[in-house]
Amino acid sequence: MNRPDLKAVKRIVVKVGTSLLTNPDNLVNPDKVKVIVSQLAELREEGREIILVTSGAVGLGLGIMGSTVYPKVLSERQALAAMGQSRLMHMYETLFSPAGIRIGQVILTAQDIHSKSRYMNVRNTLLKLLEFGAIPIINENDTVSVDEIKFGDNDSLSASVALAADADLLVILTDTDGLFDRNPKKFKSASRISVVEKIDESIEALAKGTDKETAIGGMETKIKAARIATHAGVPVVIASGSDARVLAQILSGEDVGTFFVPSERGLTQKERWIAHSRRKKGSIVIDDGCRDAVLKRGKSILPVGVKAVKGTFEKGDSVVVCDSAGREIGVGLTNYASRDFKEIMGQKFKDEIIHQDNFVVNPGIKEKT
Repeated sequence: MNRPDLKAVKRIVVKVGTSLLTNPDNLVNPDKVKVIVSQLAELREEGREIILVTSGAVGLGLGIMGSTVYPKVLSERQALAAMGQSRLMHMYETLFSPAGIRIGQVILTAQDIHSKSRYMNVRNTLLKLLEFGAIPIINENDTVSVDEIKFGDNDSLSASVALAADADLLVILTDTDGLFDRNPKKFKSASRISVVEKIDESIEALAKGTDKETAIGGMETKIKAARIATHAGVPVVIASGSDARVLAQILSGEDVGTFFVPSERGLTQKERWIAHSRRKKGSIVIDDGCRDAVLKRGKSILPVGVKAVKGTFEKGDSVVVCDSAGREIGVGLTNYASRDFKEIMGQKFKDEIIHQDNFVVNPGIKEKT
């Protein structure tokens, strides 16, 4: 897939960060918001389907309280999110309404994605909202989120949404022009990377943390989101949201931002859920013979090929599968709890540890085998 192919995409997930909506004092900047909304309205006029993943609830809550100090206490952040969320949605409704565009609020936690039934409910709701001609506006439920059930950043959330909704493109708008070969805020000679064919260790090494207290993650989480989406077959563009024509430029195939090329094969909805929508509870290590059988012949993982087990998990949980060299070769749903492995590990039982239909190979891993 190349940039010109983006002209034909229909369903787009657009993620905007807090810095694109607010001033440094965390108060909403109407002009900034209008830049985003006007572009989305234009895409809707073209007949494209839009899903908006938006940050800003906590930041807007800070603005309501007249504070510029981002709280470190969880309960304070949750309270600010509760205050800011209603203002966030009111702002979008006010701006979309003159264009005759309906919106629908969807508040999620990671738990809504980890559970297969809830994952399907989220998917069905998003598809129905699009069928109604509405723009789903999505944010993490910061008011109730704790470590066990939170995404942690809206970049990861946007990737999960793109997978669940069968999006044709994920656009992550930020305050930089894309991915650079070095930090552009520190080095004037930094060069923008136009296209990333494959996200490997060298690309991940370019990601840096954020320097804003009200933002979470920085480029590191955007690269993580791009890895998730492209593995599933969804192209990604990371670009500056400050440009009033950036979305039109992206969908015209112009060389703006950084374009991440998707996997040719992509993943089915079941594979997407297994690989990217569930929290990994542990890992198992398999020997080289088992690795080759899994990767080269598409076989299931049997007890005889298991060398070690790490972590605590139950039957049906998602676990990472590593080879003897420590490489993560894929993710699968285990048929056994971790406590049961002592009795079966290395034994010649025919029962599968992970059935081949419940295993997803990591992107690019077969090329290294």
